[in-house]
Amino acid sequence: MTDLLAAVFEEPDDPGLRAVYADWLIERGDPRGELISIQLARETTQAMRRRETELLIEHGAAWAAPLGALFHPMTHVWDRGFFAGGALSATLGEVTATAGAPSWQVIRQLTDWHGVATSLLERPGALPILRALNTMQAAGARVARGGARPALAQLQVSIEYETISDPVLAACPALLGLRELAVHGRDLRAQAGWLPGAPILRQLARLALDAEQPFVQLAQELQEADSSLVELVLKAGSYWRVTLARASATDAFSDAVITRTTRSASRHLVDELCRTLRYVPPTVARLAIDPAPDALPRSPDLERALGAFAGTEVRIAGSVSAPSA
Repeated sequence: MTDLLAAVFEEPDDPGLRAVYADWLIERGDPRGELISIQLARETTQAMRRRETELLIEHGAAWAAPLGALFHPMTHVWDRGFFAGGALSATLGEVTATAGAPSWQVIRQLTDWHGVATSLLERPGALPILRALNTMQAAGARVARGGARPALAQLQVSIEYETISDPVLAACPALLGLRELAVHGRDLRAQAGWLPGAPILRQLARLALDAEQPFVQLAQELQEADSSLVELVLKAGSYWRVTLARASATDAFSDAVITRTTRSASRHLVDELCRTLRYVPPTVARLAIDPAPDALPRSPDLERALGAFAGTEVRIAGSVSAPSA
């Protein structure tokens, strides 16, 4: 390893060191320098993006070593000329065998559904510029209670069977840079009922909840909670997702978008939409419903559900209507 490359791993978030390393490589005819330069550029042309693709197709596997083989190839992420993560597909033993590799220092995104990287995440100083982590609740909790990770801005956790009685994610003192949190569970009423009063809400800009069971009351409590949220994403069931947005944390949620999340046809589609509308505050100024790929059949039940939004501009499949109470 050259001193220049070692310097990049020592200060992995310093673009100047990467630029110096790129120039050194280019002087020696190494195409890796070209990739670093392209990905460091603030603006790129179509020709630059095409060349970036060509370089990664030809050299990506070699440049991603030794960590690239641990990740599913379709999820590989590159950042400023270096392999930066993806979704782990390796075993615990394979990850442990590479724990000392300096390449971990430049990983920015990590999906670890099996917890094989948990011990690595708990090591002081490991993965210092990790920005996005998608993992199981238990692993996410250990990260939240571990050493400081100011670079971690996005955390997604999945809760399977456990109920969090003393939620370590409620405050996240180690994650001072966290701005987006996503929680998936079976029954969030029981598993994440602590969220409305959690201190972490006062630093989050975006919260996404995905559950198999309804959690209308929890959603309403979150809309009224003391938080810095400007976007709240709610999904209960298999058919629809609600995105609530507001201009600032001091405003009420003014916009709602309901999006169909499955292409499968179902006779329950409209019934589920009526249930989903309960997650939307009736005071929103605008409500959009996207029933793609098919037009949404109107029904008396849907008309009654929409009747709660008197004065709201409602858009369904490109048409505009103003339902009356």
